[in-house]
Amino acid sequence: MANEGLADAVRDFLQMEIVAIGHIAPHGDAHASNHAILAHTSAPSVFNRGTAVDLSQPDVALAEVESFFGDLPHTLWLEADLIDRDADGLLRGRGYIPMPNQHGVATTRMPDGRGQVGSHLHAMLQTEPADAAGIADVSATGFGLGVDDRLFFEDLARAILRHAKPWQHGAIYGIRRDGRLVSVGSLLCTAHAAGISALATMPMHRHHGHGTTIATRALHDAAALGFTVAVSVATPDSAKLFEALGFEPVIDYHVYRQTRP
Repeated sequence: MANEGLADAVRDFLQMEIVAIGHIAPHGDAHASNHAILAHTSAPSVFNRGTAVDLSQPDVALAEVESFFGDLPHTLWLEADLIDRDADGLLRGRGYIPMPNQHGVATTRMPDGRGQVGSHLHAMLQTEPADAAGIADVSATGFGLGVDDRLFFEDLARAILRHAKPWQHGAIYGIRRDGRLVSVGSLLCTAHAAGISALATMPMHRHHGHGTTIATRALHDAAALGFTVAVSVATPDSAKLFEALGFEPVIDYHVYRQTRP
């Protein structure tokens, strides 16, 4: 797949995630147009976010964003290559500020078996909707979220475990200690790419290879399903893990936060 094809696969994955947030979250909503992809859950929430996909017409894109979110706190994920001085000035003038420690890098790779699973770790496919609460507990500690965002993770987990739309293919993997889930991660796929998402590990169990084990199991399963491209949107915390697994950066995203009350 050519570089532009890889970039399109990454964009498709990110947009799918954003739209799914609105479809699954409690009291959520989603909006998709040629200018912007948006979703909100409830206020306040770190999952109120959008992507202005056509900054060649920034006034139109941002008008859609502001009409959709209103006074609801939200973030924008914008491709760094599209943020020039004029775009940055426009965003700041509308009350957005860049978050220097919250950028994301969309990465991609061809599954090649890199990142072998440790013999002492076993990432198991989760199949019971009753496990949704436990999955949400791990996700909430991993991401440091509030009550509303934990409910979002629980609803998301339940939807995937029941193979609900909008995911074309979804799976959740977990690692247990003494019968309790301590690490989780998801395989969420578009038509063209397998996406690795929402890796999280309980604090006392971190730095022992849990995230690598889950991601490797997900990649092996994706390859078995016929996928030849894997993507993820990495945070500064997870970027090294994905790099070690053979992922390479495709698109750098800058995150802006709406600061007006």
